[in-house]
Amino acid sequence: MKLKYLVVGALMALGAGAAAHATSIDFDSYATGTALTSVGDVSFSLIGGSDNGQTPLIGYGSAEPRGLSNSSVADYPTATVLDFSFASAVSGVSFYFNNYGDNGASFYQAFDGLGNLLESGALNSEDGYENNILSASGIKDLQFNNGEGGGNWYFAVNSIEYSGAVPEPTTWAMMMAGLFGMGLVLRRRQGVTATA
Repeated sequence: MKLKYLVVGALMALGAGAAAHATSIDFDSYATGTALTSVGDVSFSLIGGSDNGQTPLIGYGSAEPRGLSNSSVADYPTATVLDFSFASAVSGVSFYFNNYGDNGASFYQAFDGLGNLLESGALNSEDGYENNILSASGIKDLQFNNGEGGGNWYFAVNSIEYSGAVPEPTTWAMMMAGLFGMGLVLRRRQGVTATA
Protein backbone atom coordinates (compact mmCIF):
# COMPACT_ATOMS: atom_id res chain seq x y z
CA MET A 1 0.00 0.00 0.00
CA LYS A 2 2.86 2.38 0.80
CA LEU A 3 4.35 1.73 -2.63
CA LYS A 4 1.13 2.87 -4.29
CA TYR A 5 1.16 6.19 -2.44
CA LEU A 6 4.88 6.69 -3.06
CA VAL A 7 4.52 6.13 -6.82
CA VAL A 8 1.48 8.44 -7.01
CA GLY A 9 3.37 11.11 -5.04
CA ALA A 10 6.43 10.74 -7.26
CA LEU A 11 4.33 11.08 -10.42
CA MET A 12 2.62 14.19 -9.02
CA ALA A 13 6.02 15.70 -8.19
CA LEU A 14 7.26 14.80 -11.66
CA GLY A 15 4.25 16.51 -13.21
CA ALA A 16 4.78 19.61 -11.09
CA GLY A 17 8.48 19.68 -11.97
CA ALA A 18 7.78 19.29 -15.68
CA ALA A 19 5.05 21.95 -15.69
CA ALA A 20 5.96 24.78 -18.03
CA HIS A 21 6.57 28.23 -16.60
CA ALA A 22 5.59 31.24 -18.67
CA THR A 23 8.18 33.90 -19.42
CA SER A 24 7.42 37.29 -20.95
CA ILE A 25 9.87 39.89 -22.25
CA ASP A 26 8.58 43.39 -23.03
CA PHE A 27 11.22 45.12 -25.14
CA ASP A 28 9.21 48.37 -25.03
CA SER A 29 10.28 48.72 -21.39
CA TYR A 30 13.92 49.29 -22.44
CA ALA A 31 15.28 52.68 -23.48
CA THR A 32 15.99 53.34 -27.16
CA GLY A 33 19.58 52.43 -28.00
CA THR A 34 19.87 49.73 -25.32
CA ALA A 35 22.07 46.88 -26.59
CA LEU A 36 20.76 43.43 -25.67
CA THR A 37 22.70 40.21 -25.97
CA SER A 38 20.39 38.27 -23.65
CA VAL A 39 17.48 38.47 -21.24
CA GLY A 40 17.01 35.54 -18.86
CA ASP A 41 17.41 32.28 -20.76
CA VAL A 42 17.21 33.71 -24.30
CA SER A 43 20.10 35.31 -26.21
CA PHE A 44 19.92 37.62 -29.24
CA SER A 45 22.16 38.13 -32.27
CA LEU A 46 22.17 39.61 -35.77
CA ILE A 47 22.90 37.50 -38.84
CA GLY A 48 23.61 38.61 -42.43
CA GLY A 49 23.62 42.03 -44.02
CA SER A 50 25.87 44.86 -42.94
CA ASP A 51 25.16 44.28 -39.21
CA ASN A 52 26.17 40.60 -39.26
CA GLY A 53 27.59 39.54 -35.89
CA GLN A 54 26.69 42.83 -34.18
CA THR A 55 24.55 43.31 -31.05
CA PRO A 56 20.88 44.19 -31.65
CA LEU A 57 19.54 47.43 -30.16
CA ILE A 58 16.21 48.68 -28.93
CA GLY A 59 15.33 51.06 -31.72
CA TYR A 60 13.12 53.80 -33.08
CA GLY A 61 12.29 55.85 -30.01
CA SER A 62 9.84 58.01 -31.95
CA ALA A 63 7.93 55.02 -33.34
CA GLU A 64 5.65 53.17 -30.97
CA PRO A 65 5.84 50.54 -29.85
CA ARG A 66 9.60 50.22 -29.64
CA GLY A 67 11.26 46.83 -29.83
CA LEU A 68 14.41 44.80 -30.24
CA SER A 69 15.47 45.57 -33.80
CA ASN A 70 17.48 43.95 -36.56
CA SER A 71 19.96 46.84 -36.30
CA SER A 72 23.05 47.59 -34.23
CA VAL A 73 22.59 51.36 -34.68
CA ALA A 74 18.84 51.68 -33.95
CA ASP A 75 18.29 52.69 -37.59
CA TYR A 76 19.66 51.70 -41.02
CA PRO A 77 21.68 49.73 -42.05
CA THR A 78 20.25 46.47 -40.74
CA ALA A 79 20.97 42.76 -40.50
CA THR A 80 18.92 40.29 -42.49
CA VAL A 81 18.04 38.14 -39.45
CA LEU A 82 17.33 38.85 -35.78
CA ASP A 83 17.98 35.56 -33.97
CA PHE A 84 16.52 34.43 -30.62
CA SER A 85 18.32 31.41 -29.15
CA PHE A 86 16.71 29.69 -26.13
CA ALA A 87 18.81 27.93 -23.48
CA SER A 88 16.39 24.98 -23.57
CA ALA A 89 13.52 23.98 -25.83
CA VAL A 90 10.34 26.07 -25.36
CA SER A 91 6.72 26.00 -26.45
CA GLY A 92 3.71 28.31 -26.31
CA VAL A 93 5.63 31.02 -28.17
CA SER A 94 3.86 34.23 -29.14
CA PHE A 95 5.32 37.59 -30.12
CA TYR A 96 4.38 41.08 -31.28
CA PHE A 97 6.18 42.20 -34.42
CA ASN A 98 6.47 45.64 -36.04
CA ASN A 99 7.57 45.74 -39.69
CA TYR A 100 7.88 49.57 -39.76
CA GLY A 101 6.31 49.80 -43.18
CA ASP A 102 4.70 47.67 -45.84
CA ASN A 103 7.14 44.83 -46.39
CA GLY A 104 5.29 41.60 -47.17
CA ALA A 105 8.59 39.73 -47.55
CA SER A 106 9.41 39.48 -43.83
CA PHE A 107 8.99 36.05 -42.21
CA TYR A 108 9.88 33.98 -39.14
CA GLN A 109 11.31 30.47 -38.81
CA ALA A 110 11.34 28.26 -35.69
CA PHE A 111 13.93 25.46 -35.35
CA ASP A 112 14.51 22.61 -32.90
CA GLY A 113 17.85 21.86 -31.23
CA LEU A 114 19.05 19.89 -34.27
CA GLY A 115 18.31 22.73 -36.70
CA ASN A 116 15.17 21.13 -38.12
CA LEU A 117 12.54 23.64 -39.28
CA LEU A 118 9.45 23.30 -37.06
CA GLU A 119 7.34 26.22 -38.29
CA SER A 120 7.53 29.33 -40.46
CA GLY A 121 5.19 32.14 -41.41
CA ALA A 122 4.86 35.54 -43.03
CA LEU A 123 5.13 38.80 -41.05
CA ASN A 124 2.98 41.37 -42.82
CA SER A 125 2.23 44.17 -40.35
CA GLU A 126 2.28 47.69 -41.80
CA ASP A 127 3.58 50.45 -39.52
CA GLY A 128 2.01 48.76 -36.55
CA TYR A 129 2.34 45.52 -34.76
CA GLU A 130 0.69 42.15 -34.98
CA ASN A 131 0.45 39.27 -32.53
CA ASN A 132 1.82 35.98 -33.83
CA ILE A 133 1.08 32.71 -32.03
CA LEU A 134 3.21 29.68 -32.91
CA SER A 135 1.85 26.15 -32.67
CA ALA A 136 5.22 24.35 -32.64
CA SER A 137 6.82 23.06 -29.45
CA GLY A 138 10.44 22.14 -28.79
CA ILE A 139 11.65 25.47 -30.23
CA LYS A 140 15.34 26.16 -29.60
CA ASP A 141 15.94 28.91 -32.15
CA LEU A 142 13.56 31.57 -33.52
CA GLN A 143 14.67 33.72 -36.45
CA PHE A 144 13.04 36.88 -37.81
CA ASN A 145 14.07 37.59 -41.42
CA ASN A 146 13.52 40.87 -43.29
CA GLY A 147 13.15 38.92 -46.55
CA GLU A 148 15.38 41.44 -48.34
CA GLY A 149 18.56 39.38 -48.29
CA GLY A 150 20.56 42.28 -46.88
CA GLY A 151 20.37 45.37 -44.72
CA ASN A 152 17.49 47.06 -46.51
CA TRP A 153 14.50 46.64 -44.19
CA TYR A 154 14.08 47.61 -40.53
CA PHE A 155 11.83 45.71 -38.12
CA ALA A 156 11.49 45.07 -34.40
CA VAL A 157 10.08 42.45 -32.04
CA ASN A 158 8.11 44.37 -29.43
CA SER A 159 7.54 41.52 -26.97
CA ILE A 160 7.73 37.75 -26.72
CA GLU A 161 6.15 35.18 -24.43
CA TYR A 162 7.01 31.51 -24.15
CA SER A 163 6.60 28.54 -21.84
CA GLY A 164 9.52 26.90 -20.11
CA ALA A 165 11.53 23.87 -20.98
CA VAL A 166 9.91 21.02 -22.85
CA PRO A 167 11.53 17.78 -21.65
CA GLU A 168 13.15 15.75 -24.41
CA PRO A 169 11.77 12.21 -24.98
CA THR A 170 15.00 10.72 -23.60
CA THR A 171 14.58 12.78 -20.41
CA TRP A 172 11.05 11.43 -19.96
CA ALA A 173 12.31 7.88 -20.55
CA MET A 174 15.06 8.28 -17.93
CA MET A 175 12.63 9.74 -15.38
CA MET A 176 10.15 6.90 -15.94
CA ALA A 177 12.94 4.28 -15.68
CA GLY A 178 14.02 5.87 -12.40
CA LEU A 179 10.50 5.71 -11.02
CA PHE A 180 10.18 2.10 -12.13
CA GLY A 181 13.49 1.23 -10.44
CA MET A 182 12.41 3.00 -7.25
CA GLY A 183 9.20 1.00 -7.28
CA LEU A 184 11.10 -2.29 -7.65
CA VAL A 185 13.39 -1.45 -4.73
CA LEU A 186 10.46 -0.57 -2.50
CA ARG A 187 8.58 -3.68 -3.54
CA ARG A 188 11.62 -5.83 -2.75
CA ARG A 189 11.92 -4.12 0.65
CA GLN A 190 8.28 -4.87 1.42
CA GLY A 191 8.85 -8.54 0.52
CA VAL A 192 11.90 -8.74 2.83
CA THR A 193 9.97 -7.07 5.67
CA ALA A 194 7.01 -9.43 5.27
CA THR A 195 9.33 -12.51 5.30
CA ALA A 196 11.17 -11.34 8.42
